Amino acid sequence: MQRVRPNVRRCDCAGRTHRTALVAVLFLLTATRLFAHDIPRDVTVQAFAKPEGHGFALLVRVPLKAIMDIEFPRKERDYVDLDRVDQSLRDAAMIWLARKIELYEENTLLPDPRILSTRMSLESDRSFGSYEEALAHVNGPALTNDTSIFWEQGIMDVLFEYPIQSDQSHFAIHMAFDRVGIRVVTVVRFLPPSGVVRPYELEGDAGLVPLDPRWHQAAWRVVKLGFFHILDGTDHLLFLFCLVIPFRRLWTLVPIVTAFTVAHSITLISAAYNYAPGALWFPPLIEVLIAMSIVYMALENIVAITPHRRWLITFLFGLVHGFGFSFGLRQVWLPLIGKPYTRIEFRTPAPYRYVRHPLYFGFLLAFWMTPTMTLAHLVFAIATTAYIVLAIQFEERDLISEYGSAYEEYRKRVPMLLPVRGDRLATAPQPAPSPIGSRSPHLLP
Repeated sequence: MQRVRPNVRRCDCAGRTHRTALVAVLFLLTATRLFAHDIPRDVTVQAFAKPEGHGFALLVRVPLKAIMDIEFPRKERDYVDLDRVDQSLRDAAMIWLARKIELYEENTLLPDPRILSTRMSLESDRSFGSYEEALAHVNGPALTNDTSIFWEQGIMDVLFEYPIQSDQSHFAIHMAFDRVGIRVVTVVRFLPPSGVVRPYELEGDAGLVPLDPRWHQAAWRVVKLGFFHILDGTDHLLFLFCLVIPFRRLWTLVPIVTAFTVAHSITLISAAYNYAPGALWFPPLIEVLIAMSIVYMALENIVAITPHRRWLITFLFGLVHGFGFSFGLRQVWLPLIGKPYTRIEFRTPAPYRYVRHPLYFGFLLAFWMTPTMTLAHLVFAIATTAYIVLAIQFEERDLISEYGSAYEEYRKRVPMLLPVRGDRLATAPQPAPSPIGSRSPHLLP
């Protein structure tokens, strides 16, 4: 018997659903590309903090390119309608600033501040050079529609006021602005009634920062920063590693550790009381001497069977490393003595004109130039070489984030490890910039 297959028409609903979903996805992607707000790479937030009477004035300036999810009124050609922008500025100030700031008076969290005034300013405005100029600017006349400005080219200035019990109290502030940009630096200038201006430079979310710290708070912050500076300072770690390699007994390390500690203390105290040279040539000289100390210690470990008077060499090089260590602590020490912190410019002292990482080059040279290459030594040399090459990739990522095009040009011009033009590692690809921030480069103070 012949079977007859019924003529069933397949429903086209599934195809229509797929096409509809595809159109929706394409629309969303197009809309995202057109209207998405990219997170800016570098953002600098400026702030003045001044307690006076029963009020705490906080002046904040932030680029509007860091403000997201706020719709600003527009006029023709997509310019900001400055006559109707005040409410948008107040919304942005409350959402992106006030809710990310915590102010404490004597360990008590203060209530939300009042927004006394908001202003939209041009990028060329320089009124935040001093507190008086910034206060006059925020309380002065606002921009009108006679000025044409796109919202991403503007700056938002806000004057907050917190209720306080007394301007003689101890204050601490937490400014969590780390999400307004990939790398965020907040410059806070605290103006207590004593008249001594205390500037602070905070990277990312620096946590709770005492604005007028007591001695134990200042000491703890210096110790904490010093500990992490040692961990991030590859040069100090390499020197200490080369220092203790020849010794197998603990008691033999006591005079060496003592000499290094005393030398560090002498130079740190000298730098704290401004006895160290302040000329521009001094930091590069210290960096060169630090590189030489590592190479010398590594070569002495290879040549000398039993190093003699290691404590004396340790003391001399400890003085040098102490000055290098003081450069890393200047960000904490300068605000404590009421002096502004200035970012150190990018420089390339003598050895850095030939290779970008002379410290690593000297260390690898010491590893591979051995009179007897055992299997264990070979494995150790290969492992450390691989580690150093990998670490350089991340370190140069931070250097590019810190110094931008200046280090990019330097990287194209100078080889990475080998002082020859054919060093292929000189143009090795770099990982994307870290969203958390950058660490202090080892080659610069």
